[in-house]
Amino acid sequence: MSPGAGHSATGLIGRISYDEVPPRVEYHPTVHGRELREVLGPMMKWARQHNQLYMNYRKPGSGRAPDL
Repeated sequence: MSPGAGHSATGLIGRISYDEVPPRVEYHPTVHGRELREVLGPMMKWARQHNQLYMNYRKPGSGRAPDL
């Protein structure tokens, strides 16, 4: 099974299978997938901006994470 095949069952990714040799399959975000990307995009941006701060607190003896 290809990586995208399982995700198409969630309704977030559409799958187009072409009857060709060799086989060809294309994946694309559905309307729900695009909506989810709009929500997750800002969350991922925040995570990238704050990643180093929180990774520093994962080191042994560093104390607890800051309350922001």
